[in-house]
Amino acid sequence: MDESMVPISLNGREMAVVLVVLLVASATLMARLPSASDSDPEPLPLPSVLPKSHFNGNVANLTVWAQEHMGPRLPGSENAIRCRAYLATTLAAQGWNVTHQSFPSPELNGTVLTNLIAKRGADDGDGGPGADNGPIHMVGAHYDTRPYNDREPGNLSTWQPIPGANDGGSGVAVLLELARVLQPATFTSEVWLVFFDGEDHGPYSDKMFLGSKYFSDHLEQDIVDRTEAFVLLDMVGDRDLNIPREGNSDPDLLDELFGIAEALNETAFQNRAGRAVTDDHVYVARRGIPAIDLIDFDYGGPGPGGPYWHTLNDTRDKVSAGSLESVGRVVETWVRLKATDPHGEGTVDGEVWDSPSPEVGPLTVDQDRTLGPGLLVLVDLTLAPAVNLTVTNATVALLGNLTLGDGCRLDLVDSILAAADLPDGLLTASRFQPGDGAEVETTRSEWWGPAL
Repeated sequence: MDESMVPISLNGREMAVVLVVLLVASATLMARLPSASDSDPEPLPLPSVLPKSHFNGNVANLTVWAQEHMGPRLPGSENAIRCRAYLATTLAAQGWNVTHQSFPSPELNGTVLTNLIAKRGADDGDGGPGADNGPIHMVGAHYDTRPYNDREPGNLSTWQPIPGANDGGSGVAVLLELARVLQPATFTSEVWLVFFDGEDHGPYSDKMFLGSKYFSDHLEQDIVDRTEAFVLLDMVGDRDLNIPREGNSDPDLLDELFGIAEALNETAFQNRAGRAVTDDHVYVARRGIPAIDLIDFDYGGPGPGGPYWHTLNDTRDKVSAGSLESVGRVVETWVRLKATDPHGEGTVDGEVWDSPSPEVGPLTVDQDRTLGPGLLVLVDLTLAPAVNLTVTNATVALLGNLTLGDGCRLDLVDSILAAADLPDGLLTASRFQPGDGAEVETTRSEWWGPAL
């Protein structure tokens, strides 16, 4: 049924019929449940040597907060533009070569959608894609959010955009933290981080997966031939995380990721048959690329979808730093095994590569300055006396102390400042030293520290 035919004013019986139809339509992610005939997977191949993971779930969780703070990231909206600026700046700062793939969408009346593609290659670490003609490994997620809370009672006139903390925010958060922790790595082949637009617009399937369709259709055949794997991350932040083997995924590639999860004792990865889900990875797979979807489609409870999916309850408090870290460690380990050189990062010691962690600071600001957009992870942040620091559309993730000199001013605009290593992001008084007359001003921002 075309949505233009849905009446805005409905009686009780009409409402019931429409809701049934819409709930079925909104469940396009679910293709089928696993049947009793689905056999248990074979024992997993476990890697004999593992790289050390540096993925920080707390940092990733702060970027979930940041995305929700921006508001719904609807295709073509100002919030989507802000989110892209945040992502692109963060990725470039971590040494990734970022390109914007923009295209008008006839499905959305010509609205311009934009995929972000961040690349690292077999290079000298300058962030370029390199001259390598070898294999490519891709990891993707969608950054847009659904314009309709169509899993809740109501009709088209009352639907609202969802916050998208998990459905949209969690996959992006994992990709951002992957970009950061892989910054010091010596790459032996290409890695692409792909951020899709227009995955979740809807309300029906003809207006979904728009970014991945365009991306896949416009991949050059040489890139297709070189791409060994595509891993999609969707809805991976649920506090009660359970990721089964998604039914539309390449079984051999699932074996690789679930084997790593078992070796890392990440029990959220469950080596059992799960639902078959129509998601962005399906369109990549149609080009002949092995592709999988890491997804927990029981968000907040039994699915399909779970009670929080496509509702106004898809908020940051439903997302766990531990869940993000569980997924992040597995994917980071997989990328390091496939595309980085352990001997370029350290020596193999026993069964762990002792690879270096990314540098994170400290930062001392001794003259007036503006930071942002993007993610800034710091051991310490110090403002000299009488200095003004403005932070715009940014996340300041502190792993250490915040020191404000006498008479200085910290101005947060559309930003978040929080502790990345403390519960709930709250910066304790012992790690905050404000000088006489120091000020912290917040404009549409979140200050997770003590009162001045």
